[in-house]
Amino acid sequence: MLLIILHNSQDYLMTLHGLIKKERIVETSFINREKLGCFMPGEQYAPRSKNKKILKNYDKALLAITNDEGKIIRIKRLMDDHPSLRWLNFADSGFICTVPWKRFEGLNKNLLNMEKGETKMKLKKYVTKDQMLLDLNSRTKEDAIKEMAELLRKSPAITNFDQFLLDVFARENLQTTGIGHGVAIPHARTNATEDFILAFGRSQAGIDFGSVDKTPVKLIFLMGTPKKEGLTDYLKILAQLSRLLKRPEFRESLLAAQDPEEILAELTRSDE
Repeated sequence: MLLIILHNSQDYLMTLHGLIKKERIVETSFINREKLGCFMPGEQYAPRSKNKKILKNYDKALLAITNDEGKIIRIKRLMDDHPSLRWLNFADSGFICTVPWKRFEGLNKNLLNMEKGETKMKLKKYVTKDQMLLDLNSRTKEDAIKEMAELLRKSPAITNFDQFLLDVFARENLQTTGIGHGVAIPHARTNATEDFILAFGRSQAGIDFGSVDKTPVKLIFLMGTPKKEGLTDYLKILAQLSRLLKRPEFRESLLAAQDPEEILAELTRSDE
């Protein structure tokens, strides 16, 4: 389920973001765009608000993705009942909407097919031996992201390396991409790339990413995807990586690999 909250108050969205984190929804994104109102990337949406109307002057949105509809219901109740949100909503009421299932069907089928192994992103297509570091020197997440980004500097898909790095850090500053189990997926939807890009890094010592389970990160996938590709492809890529990295055997094989060839072999098996 894709939940979208439009509002003009950054304080309101940041407060709500904190409440969403308590529901252990880790995949969230912020959008800040002038006259965002009726234009959102990807699918079209049906508003769920008191006035049933999307205003033209909304310029901020918070997106959250979860397959637990119970969490969506609890978040909606919080938006009605939480005292801080009621106060912040006093002068400028926003609205919640969820992607209707009929319009969500195409994306939903893609995710279901990935679980069945029918439609997957071919990860090996996007990562080469030159885009891997099996022994990161960095000891902080900021340095690790920079160290891994250097692997992508010469990629023909990157049109503006500095902007790409800024966009990755902007996304990281909103919420950690440490998803637990010693894994992090720093990423950005950005205008600084023309195609999906991917790098892999491994830290023997572990790096503090502020992960949801407090576990030091040893496996890092850094990725960028162009905004022009829309939200659907972005979600497909994240879903594919997240699905694989939830498997203990996949993580263990990446940790045990002796060289990039073994990493590539594991990615090839995952693609199959």
